[in-house]
Amino acid sequence: MIPANFAKRRQLSAFACAIAAATIGVDFISTKSIAQAQLLPVTCPVGSETATYNPLLTNQVQNTTVTVTGTVGQCIGAQPITSGTYNFTFTGPTSCNNIGTFPTYLITYNWNTGQSSEVLYTFTSSNVIGGQIILTSVGTVVSGLFQGRTVQRTIALLSTDLQACQNQGLFSIGGLQTLIILGSI
Repeated sequence: MIPANFAKRRQLSAFACAIAAATIGVDFISTKSIAQAQLLPVTCPVGSETATYNPLLTNQVQNTTVTVTGTVGQCIGAQPITSGTYNFTFTGPTSCNNIGTFPTYLITYNWNTGQSSEVLYTFTSSNVIGGQIILTSVGTVVSGLFQGRTVQRTIALLSTDLQACQNQGLFSIGGLQTLIILGSI
């Protein structure tokens, strides 16, 4: 014998299953989107960097404190991250003749979301192209957001600023930069 409310229970069970399936489907879709976003590269095509020198930089190697400040912006690939800033200081033997020569160095990017990424750069190349010094550094995110991913930053410095090295000394040099955080494998 079939209970009197069997048809109603059956409709409610089917409705509950449909709601559960829809909810699970939404969870799978959003999980897939998050996972895909973590695989994509993050590109920040608009940025700048300025380095100031104390004492002024000349062609003679001298112990110099270098203060670097920078911004990266119009970032895509990791919304809601759209921009970041950084600054760091180091002291060491420096001259105008080795502006593009960097030892291993660490930058902490402070993102507009309040999160941060600490990147250890272990390689920098320097090339003069069309009146600019092009510095390309490669490193790895060692802590924070995007940990384990490879990072490349490229800075274009105006080499005309180097003319001050032969006269009064160079107080600062700056230029435009781009930042790419490569996707995970």
